Amino acid sequence: MRIPNKLKAFGTVISVIKVEEPTEITRDGNCIGRYDADASCIVLTKRTTSQKLLSPDVKCETFLHEVLHVINNYMLEDTRRLEEGQIDQMSKGLFAIIKDNKLRFDE
Repeated sequence: MRIPNKLKAFGTVISVIKVEEPTEITRDGNCIGRYDADASCIVLTKRTTSQKLLSPDVKCETFLHEVLHVINNYMLEDTRRLEEGQIDQMSKGLFAIIKDNKLRFDE
């Protein structure tokens, strides 16, 4: 899966920004991805806090995780939004199905 530089979702263009270090996402560097609804952007890091490059699979699953946050934000009322753990499980499951079945959406 190629991660795009922007994403259209619900009438909004969401920038996808790739940064080198997790500390560019959060001060403590404990995230490898983040969706910022106010800035309409997804920020993804290329490395872990221990400076290891993320594998392509981890990058793609993280991107899907943040896309699920976009969907969660736009489609569900505050009281019905999914929790972080639920988003995490959904993104892992979705990524596994896409990868295991070699699904492509550009045909």
